Amino acid sequence: MKPENVIARVLHVVGIIQIIGGVLLGIYLGKMNLGILLGTSGFSWSLFFFILFNGVTSGLIFIAAGEGVRLLAVMVNRTKELEFNVKRIKDKHYEQR
Repeated sequence: MKPENVIARVLHVVGIIQIIGGVLLGIYLGKMNLGILLGTSGFSWSLFFFILFNGVTSGLIFIAAGEGVRLLAVMVNRTKELEFNVKRIKDKHYEQR
């Protein structure tokens, strides 16, 4: 089993935290009494959705970057394996001569 790419895992976890944080912060700020600033009373749905959208978007960007790093690491590992196999086959071929 190959070691997991730490950077990809960290970016994925940060993305999940961003999404969860966006939901929780949206609920918290939506419940705050911001009537003076926004001219509304009660739960501010517009503020909730604005913060939720930003949290989810930034979280998905981090998750996508982590997936990109993970796929690049897989490609590098496969390329190294192929290079090793080609070298082994070449060496075996030259030994037979």
